Amino acid sequence: MVTVVLLGAPNAEGAEYAWLMDRVRVGGCEPVALDGASAADVLVKLHEQGRLHGVLAVGGPTGGSPAFAALRALPIGVPKLLVTARDHNTHGGVTDLTTMHSVVDIDGIDQVSERILDNAAAAITGMARSYHAGRHNPTRHHRPLVATTVPATRPQLEHWGYAVVVVPDSRPLPSLVDSGFLAGVISTDATAAYTVPHVVCDDAAYAPEAADDLHHIITGGS
Repeated sequence: MVTVVLLGAPNAEGAEYAWLMDRVRVGGCEPVALDGASAADVLVKLHEQGRLHGVLAVGGPTGGSPAFAALRALPIGVPKLLVTARDHNTHGGVTDLTTMHSVVDIDGIDQVSERILDNAAAAITGMARSYHAGRHNPTRHHRPLVATTVPATRPQLEHWGYAVVVVPDSRPLPSLVDSGFLAGVISTDATAAYTVPHVVCDDAAYAPEAADDLHHIITGGS
């Protein structure tokens, strides 16, 4: 069963969420409504239990803020869609959250909100079904993955047999590490602490040495 969590605070009538639940079912998914201050913890637990394949959050001018924080708690790769009139960029953080501007306050179903919410429901159910299929039929990646903010380290890392992703700065690294993707990190940030091996390289001229150092830390010196 493909499950989509509807995250937010329905109004007194619950018209928007009742309507969205119906559209999620039409999209071939089972909707689950969730609200409350502990939403982030619940989302993470549901995901760990394999009972969450996508999240759709709807917020008004100020309602996007707590929803954005809750969605950020989920690992990279989990479908997350936020419909809001608020600019989520003001909340900081780097994750693969998809946002859709609501254009109008979501206060009932009218000609505008119906079109926007219908698009949102279609988007999240499509992503959730794809994510569910991927979880049950995962693509096999045999090479350990390293993230680096120093592109010059890539050739040597690939020489050692790593798959490499280059990120523009250090901001995405915590999310990538927490999501379990990475075997190691190379960055210019000497103050950062990660739960995977980390080598600092603040000069591209030392890129090969930094890559070698990370390889030997990961492999225990072999």
